[in-house]
Amino acid sequence: MNSAGKPKLEIIPFEPEHLRLMQPRAFEAREMRLLGGGEERARIYAGLGPAYTGILTGDEDSQLTILACGGLIMHWRGVAEAWLVTTDQVAMHPVVFHRTIIRIFKVLMESMGLWRVQIAIKAGHRVSCKWVLRLGFREEGPAPRYGPDGSDYLRFAWVRQEEE
Repeated sequence: MNSAGKPKLEIIPFEPEHLRLMQPRAFEAREMRLLGGGEERARIYAGLGPAYTGILTGDEDSQLTILACGGLIMHWRGVAEAWLVTTDQVAMHPVVFHRTIIRIFKVLMESMGLWRVQIAIKAGHRVSCKWVLRLGFREEGPAPRYGPDGSDYLRFAWVRQEEE
C-alpha cells in the first residue's frame, strides 16, 4: 500500500489472459460475449497497437486485482482507435484511474506521434460518455447500428490541434 494506506494502480503490459482473470462490468461483459468472447478479440487488439493492464497493488490479500485493460488499435500513422474494458473496481478508485489514463494517454500521444484518437461508446451509456469528454474527447456524432448487436453508438475523437 502507499503511504495513505490505499492500493496503488500499477500499469503492466497487457496479456489477453488478463481478460479471463477479471470480471468486466455487466455491459462490457455482454458486449464481449456478442463479439464472440473477449480473449480472442484481445489477441487481435494486442497485435494492432500498444495495450496495458491496470492492476491494484498493495491490497491486503495477495490476489491480482485487475482494474482495467485497454490500448490503442493503430489505423495508420497518426490515427488510432482506443479500447478499454473495465471492472466495477473503477468506481471505487475513480481519481487514480482517471489520472493514470490521462498520464498514459499523453505519453502515447507524444511517443507515437498521434494526432487523432477515436473511440465508440454505446449510445445511452452516460457514465462513459461523460468520462471521455472529461478526458478531452469531443463528440463527433451517432454511429447507427455500429454495435455487435446492431445497437447505436456514439463516436468521440481527441484531435491534436495544429499549435499543440
